[in-house]
Amino acid sequence: MKIDFSHLKQERGRWIAAVTSPSLRRKFGADTVPVLRRLRGDDQWTSGPPMRFHADAESRPDRWWMKAGQDEWRRLLRAGAPVYLRWSVADDSPTGSVGAPIGVFAVQGLVLTDDELSFTLGLLP
Repeated sequence: MKIDFSHLKQERGRWIAAVTSPSLRRKFGADTVPVLRRLRGDDQWTSGPPMRFHADAESRPDRWWMKAGQDEWRRLLRAGAPVYLRWSVADDSPTGSVGAPIGVFAVQGLVLTDDELSFTLGLLP
């Protein structure tokens, strides 16, 4: 399915995007989706297929996935919402730290605890 990314509206500073298209809301089963960024060369990601993500308290002592204010982001992941993946850019860019869309993916094998965040990305059904 080709996705028109103009129907995913992310506010600066938030890691959640509103889904503005009724057909995409039906496809995703959600009005909002969590956003993740991928930095080129970031060791949290392994290229696939399938693409995998892994971070733990040892490799990421800041445990960014458990920061205050991210309750809705975590809730969406746990509820099975798809993830809107975007490339990362310099933090001082006009769009903040997110750049061009990569895609929207299903999350499989989610582990989301105080000490670990890991999952595999798959195609949407």
